Amino acid sequence: MNKEELIALKEKLSKLSEEEKKQRDLYLRDLALGKIQGPMTGYASIDKPWLKHYPSDLLLSDVSEKGIYDYLLSRNHNLNTVAINYFGNKITFGDFFKRIDTVSKSFLEMGIKEGDIVSIMLANTPENVISIYALNKIGAIPNMIDLRQKENKLVHYINSSDSKMVICTDLFLNNLDEVANEINVDKIVVSSPFDSMPLPLELFIKMTRKQYKPKNLSYIKWKDFERKGLKSNLSSNYKSNSEDPACIVHTSGTTGIPKGVVLTNRCFNAMVLEYKDVIVKTKTGDRILCQVPPFLAYSAIMALHLPLSLGVSLEMLPDYQPEKFADNIYKHKTAHAVAGPADWNNFLSDEKVSKRDYSFLVTMGSGSDKIDTNVRHRIDEVLSKSGCKSHVFEGYGMTEVGSAAVTNLPYYIVDDSVGIPLAKMSVMIYDNENDCELPYNSVGEICLSGSTMMKEYYKNPEATNDTIRLHSDGKYWVHSGDYGYINSDGNLFLKGRIKRIIVTYEGFKVSPNDIEKVLMNTGLVSECCAVGIKDNQNGYGAIPVANVVLNKNAFLEDENEIVKKLEMACAVALTERYRPRSIIVRDSLPMTDVGKIDYRALEDICNSEQCVKIKKK
Repeated sequence: MNKEELIALKEKLSKLSEEEKKQRDLYLRDLALGKIQGPMTGYASIDKPWLKHYPSDLLLSDVSEKGIYDYLLSRNHNLNTVAINYFGNKITFGDFFKRIDTVSKSFLEMGIKEGDIVSIMLANTPENVISIYALNKIGAIPNMIDLRQKENKLVHYINSSDSKMVICTDLFLNNLDEVANEINVDKIVVSSPFDSMPLPLELFIKMTRKQYKPKNLSYIKWKDFERKGLKSNLSSNYKSNSEDPACIVHTSGTTGIPKGVVLTNRCFNAMVLEYKDVIVKTKTGDRILCQVPPFLAYSAIMALHLPLSLGVSLEMLPDYQPEKFADNIYKHKTAHAVAGPADWNNFLSDEKVSKRDYSFLVTMGSGSDKIDTNVRHRIDEVLSKSGCKSHVFEGYGMTEVGSAAVTNLPYYIVDDSVGIPLAKMSVMIYDNENDCELPYNSVGEICLSGSTMMKEYYKNPEATNDTIRLHSDGKYWVHSGDYGYINSDGNLFLKGRIKRIIVTYEGFKVSPNDIEKVLMNTGLVSECCAVGIKDNQNGYGAIPVANVVLNKNAFLEDENEIVKKLEMACAVALTERYRPRSIIVRDSLPMTDVGKIDYRALEDICNSEQCVKIKKK
């Protein structure tokens, strides 16, 4: 099929009604399953071979048109079930919804109305979750900010979102106090991680800790704020719908200035529809370990809205400590846990894991960044020996698609693949130079389309139009900036960031991902990042350099010998043009605010050092 024929076919498909599109998905599912015979085009976004993994009733289902509060309310009828367990304080769904109602009135008393934005800087506490749903109930929008932010970044996050109010944790109140004269907000509510603890524990901790007293900031305490709602007779006439914003979250900033991503109610609710029953198996009384930083889309959707919408109780831990991940799972014995690669790496390196029984684990998700296949295999092996019958499964996405658009299935995991598209999502591998989709097994930019797509970048139409583009099929596609390929079974494979490609002075394009994969496969490395440094010898182009953090076990060997082994692995797996010129052992790699390796910062470090020989930093 040539380019013109492909465009004509896509234009024809774009004119189908929503019902016709559903029927076509059923046809494609039967085609992929071999139930019927018919032609395949060889293009993923048209053939959708991944549909064979999903039941027909899911393909025929519609995403709820409700807001996330109304949707959550409609899905939880047993109000005696525990919604949140916080240090032994068990908040039932009945009490949870009452507090949401109260806090929604508190916001109204503070002058917050439909369309207003409230910045939230809280840890994983009940107050954080209650605030999100209370704002949604009145049509206001939470702006989720990393509670550790300070100085210029903090001012940017608050002012650029036109926030009318800030809810801040007292743990980092000093950061807000320092910029009190620079932010355009005078309504401040301060919450403590101890506010929802059982009263004896709350009183003991508050008596024994020193509380920061602001110099420039006026605020009210959370409990006084919540009491405003208890006394209020105000109500909102807001009628929710799926296209309204549910929240604003922020990109990691690894490719430039962080942008505010507006995610809709549809995005949140679609993820529940996609994952319930098919991907995540839950039952009444199940609990999920909720410890991922709450300002991430991954956390807000996968660790909060998804489990709550399935009636699963949140076991909330306010302090994010990846090194305690294994201990926390074992201590709380939750059936479900979602985490990031850092958590699972720490899980693997914890010596106590092999001596424990983890048979209670049912769902073990990994998101935020790619987890190495060998690491995943080792985790599965350790868990299997400890009685667990499940596997760690990961997905692929970005903040702009609500964190997930592609997923492994618990019963279908292909090595090195990040999974298949969700049932209501689609993936296209795109050739930007020739402005067309590429066939199976061709490497190009990964583009995503479907129900979890963002609405826009907040007040940034130029960046929005650069990321979300209308294609010939009549669909809007998110251009991810990642490149990879998809095979005829619908499995997506990552090759790296387009902007991370290292171009040598000879014009060869070196993939950092290929280098990192080889080094991680040695089992000697826990973290790895390949970057390009300026080729001063030739005057232009870049030189590939690998930065590694060694496994704990690797320190038993001589470091120079380890580096020689890493060099040998590269020599065997990569041709000379695509090998790293240097392998640098470091104690740690710089990270972004959301816990991803900051390759831009690492590039700057390497360029300042001019890493032309092996050395330790």
